[in-house]
Amino acid sequence: EKYGLRNMYFALGSQITSRNNIKSSYRDAVNTVRAIKVYPISRKCRNYAELPAIIRMLFRTDDHEFIRSCFSQELGGIIDYDKKHNAELLMTLERFFEENCNASRAADKLYIHRNTMNNRLRLIFDILGHDCSDPEKRFAVECSIYCYKYLNMQEEQK
Repeated sequence: EKYGLRNMYFALGSQITSRNNIKSSYRDAVNTVRAIKVYPISRKCRNYAELPAIIRMLFRTDDHEFIRSCFSQELGGIIDYDKKHNAELLMTLERFFEENCNASRAADKLYIHRNTMNNRLRLIFDILGHDCSDPEKRFAVECSIYCYKYLNMQEEQK
């Protein structure tokens, strides 16, 4: 910040074993910077190998329609509700997961009252059809959030 470098990122691509892999490693480094900007990754200096596996897999997938169908299955109702009612349910759910399903901490991060958080979570769980207490269902919803953010990032790059 002192030198105007607040928004500067440093990323390393994948390890290379020959000159033929330089382009691939460069692409991985660029993708790492893109991921740092979109996903809740705390450090500004990252190595491609340190990114969560779901993010690395998404960067290697070209089938955007498949990715869209994956997140739509889990999050379609929430995304539709947000658009229709100008709500922030998806962001609420994302913060809830980031805070390990602690509603009080998530409410603090969102600068909302705990009761507002509880009301939003009740609505989210009604739309999802479950409360994410089942680890498999929670994993599916969290992966869907990554997929949704990935496609939004790709569309912004166009």
